[in-house]
Amino acid sequence: MQWSVHMTKTETDVSRRKALKYVGAGALAVAAGIAGYALGSSGPQPVAPTETTATVTAPATVTAPATGAMTLAWWAGPELEALNPAFAEYRKQMNEEVAVVIHSGGSANIIPKIAAAWPNVYIDSTGVNGNGVYALADQGFTIPVTPSDIPSMGEYNSNTYVMYKGKAYGMYFATNSVVLVYRADKIKEPMTSLKDMMRPELKGRVGIGEPTVAAASYLLAWALENGGNENNIDPAFDALKKLGEMGNIGMIWSDEPVALNALASGEVWALQYCDYGTGGYLAPNLDQYPWAKIVKNPAGGKSVFWGDAFTIVNGPRQNKAKKFFDIMLREDIQAQFAPVNGMPSTHPKVGVDAKLAPWVNTAAELAQYGYVPDLAVVVQNWGAWKARFDKEIRPLVKA
Repeated sequence: MQWSVHMTKTETDVSRRKALKYVGAGALAVAAGIAGYALGSSGPQPVAPTETTATVTAPATVTAPATGAMTLAWWAGPELEALNPAFAEYRKQMNEEVAVVIHSGGSANIIPKIAAAWPNVYIDSTGVNGNGVYALADQGFTIPVTPSDIPSMGEYNSNTYVMYKGKAYGMYFATNSVVLVYRADKIKEPMTSLKDMMRPELKGRVGIGEPTVAAASYLLAWALENGGNENNIDPAFDALKKLGEMGNIGMIWSDEPVALNALASGEVWALQYCDYGTGGYLAPNLDQYPWAKIVKNPAGGKSVFWGDAFTIVNGPRQNKAKKFFDIMLREDIQAQFAPVNGMPSTHPKVGVDAKLAPWVNTAAELAQYGYVPDLAVVVQNWGAWKARFDKEIRPLVKA
């Protein structure tokens, strides 16, 4: 099968982090079109595309590359570039390259591609969030993974395993967690939790995250802070309704750079944020935020924990995929991967850049106070939570 890939100007917009680079050295580039997926209880549902990929000429029937190479669906930009050491080691051990399908959004993009091709498998493994792992497993597309199959998994804390019906169907390799960032030059009394966003002096100066981004973690953080969780979401809505009615909500954001710009400009003084992509967004510009203070566990003493994960498709090249992830998860590879990827590794022996340490939760910190929600509950209620948020909370944003 021949792939003809025509790169266009839209390449610079493909990565969810708006990164510039597409393909790491040692990987075969296979660009793919975009589709949407709404994570709910009823399976794949098409939604409108939000980004575009490179123009692609491909056959009507999509099968594996003619080389028989293991095909990996992955994000572009730093996340792909960070895989260069793993690609090189895989090539050394297997004497072949990894083929890469570039996607732009993880679960929202790749699940429909796997479903559309099924039972033919051309994507052998993919990077997604935890909800994506759950949804793929729920539809029978992916396989359980264990340290006996992927020995490097045994080096990680079991709370990084993404579980489905008692078995691990994937693993978080990079952490994301909900934090609180505020301007110490505007807010004199230190903040310690989300409840501090209800101070009267913060009228119109609070930024909160969309309910469906970050695997619903922003909404779940409000639940934890107020005695609830994914099984009892009412405390989150009660708190957000109070926050909105007092006029404190100045913005609801869905894009990290937009949120940071609002904080830097003074539009908001306190921001519900995450360490997602912190390395890519902040590392080059940390000197611009001398006033920033970060509360790492602002949700009832906890930080809702999710991250970027991998899962392996039930296809003919699954053993090659296991080999690749066994390499990618090794401590020495992760020590090279994490700084480029811009997110903390979940490997307990891989630290974070000293400059970024105040902004992010490390694997050790998340082992102490990280909260991993029940993905089955999140996936089942995702749509209902968004609808309720749009009805009850969004209208309360200060004009």
